[in-house]
Amino acid sequence: MDTLRYKIQNTKEILLSRLSYSSAERSEILQKLGYLRVPLEVMKGKASIKHTRNYLLFIFITYFAISVYAQLVFPENYSVFRNTISDQGSLILNPVGAKLYNFGMIILGILAIPHFLYLYNILKSLSVVISTISTALGIICSISLSFIGIFPLDFRTPHLIFAGICFIGIFIKANTDLILFLIERKKQRKQKFNSKLPNIIMIGIYYSIFDISFLMLIITYLINGNIVPFWEWVYFIAILLWMFGIYRVK
Repeated sequence: MDTLRYKIQNTKEILLSRLSYSSAERSEILQKLGYLRVPLEVMKGKASIKHTRNYLLFIFITYFAISVYAQLVFPENYSVFRNTISDQGSLILNPVGAKLYNFGMIILGILAIPHFLYLYNILKSLSVVISTISTALGIICSISLSFIGIFPLDFRTPHLIFAGICFIGIFIKANTDLILFLIERKKQRKQKFNSKLPNIIMIGIYYSIFDISFLMLIITYLINGNIVPFWEWVYFIAILLWMFGIYRVK
């Protein structure tokens, strides 16, 4: 019995000694945990503008790296005037680059969700109902982007369904966020209008290009029965610019 009590006490002392740290060691541990706090805050959509910007840059750089690779190994010369975005992930059209491209779409679709959570956190003070609907659309679009990677162009029907959800959903969400922006500007009428004018002009120009490119994409599709690659690429780039600019709305 005494032997057992001694072993228990000895084990307790060993554990306590291992859990006991000097002030310098505790500071070092807290510093390391601090590095983990930033990624966790980003994933929850509660990070600072700086960290959100860096996170989006990481997503964009990753996508363009994958896209450039998929285009470089494309059997024929890839052209934005002839090839759609989805051609990069076609197992038939691009047998070498398709696997990496589709895997990237699956991952990037998931990684895009924190961006929409961040938008919710900065826009909910303007309108909880509208921002909630907008955020739900953004998350649905992110999930659809992942499914575009799961069902590449070779699986035409499901691919077109998820691509349609993604493209149309982003169009609705972006214009919904424009409504929130207008609500914010209405609340700020007492501020000097001249100081806000350049920002308002830039937003007006951007949304004109965004909406026109989407409408041209739809119109050409209805006329030809096929997506015109050029307008698809213009609209896609407009989406990326919107993602990188909208997080600074407040």
